[in-house]
Amino acid sequence: MAPIKDLESLRQLIEEVGWADRVDQLLSFVKPSIAISTHRVGEQSLALGTSKIGGAPDLPYDIAWPEYRGNALDFVAQINLSDIREYDVEHLYPSTGIVYFFYDKRGLRQGWAKENEPYQTIYYNGDPKLLRRFEPPLTVGQKYTVCALTYEQELTFPPFESYEVGKLLGLSYENIGEPDYDKYWKIAEGFRRPGEKHRIGGYPDPQQADVFREAEYMVRHIPYGKLDYEQYGSEIQKWQLLMQIDSDGKAGMTWFDVGTLYFCIKRDALQKRQFDSVPVVMQCG
Repeated sequence: MAPIKDLESLRQLIEEVGWADRVDQLLSFVKPSIAISTHRVGEQSLALGTSKIGGAPDLPYDIAWPEYRGNALDFVAQINLSDIREYDVEHLYPSTGIVYFFYDKRGLRQGWAKENEPYQTIYYNGDPKLLRRFEPPLTVGQKYTVCALTYEQELTFPPFESYEVGKLLGLSYENIGEPDYDKYWKIAEGFRRPGEKHRIGGYPDPQQADVFREAEYMVRHIPYGKLDYEQYGSEIQKWQLLMQIDSDGKAGMTWFDVGTLYFCIKRDALQKRQFDSVPVVMQCG
């Protein structure tokens, strides 16, 4: 079945599963996103500054390749924001500039950390003539195969682990019965698309727990499981998925046990173009 692409189709599905009394509430949870597909190419075919996953970053001369503890971080992706402008229906992202994503697979951790994680997100909105393609330093852990990107608009629905389901819908692992679980599962399955789930914006596709709650753990340095919705729910709701990068065979990219990286940002930071403190949650099956 093709993923749900409009609210009327979702309305019909909600009624079919037997939740007609919750139609309006469930429809209000839907968020648009930008789905990304990867296509292996030769890097020489990509102009400087073009969006890509893998390969080598096209950085300006005055920005150094980021490091962590003396080792160069792995380059994961760059997104030229002008490429996604027509798909950004909520106008959440700057219309110009490039966002670079770095992550060191050697430092994979799950959940919270007491120190800075080995990752960095960089935003550049300067003269594109200053860009140059950097060759990876000798201390880089891994170089991924370059892939060109194509985009399409995609609707997303909150995963079962999310604040919307746990707090607003009143369902959780502790109190949900099998009939309600089956209903929610059928709705969520209606949004599932095959293949790699690279995405900008919308809801994340978690493999373990609420991604945004984990992001809040990380910035507060709170041990996993010690942060609840009652106390921090308003802060958890402020998170936005900046970029979801899935394991991808075309790029030779596997996050631990076929996991996913979630680059998260607070919406006010996104509006102010503050990309320098973007926590990265990694989850795997």
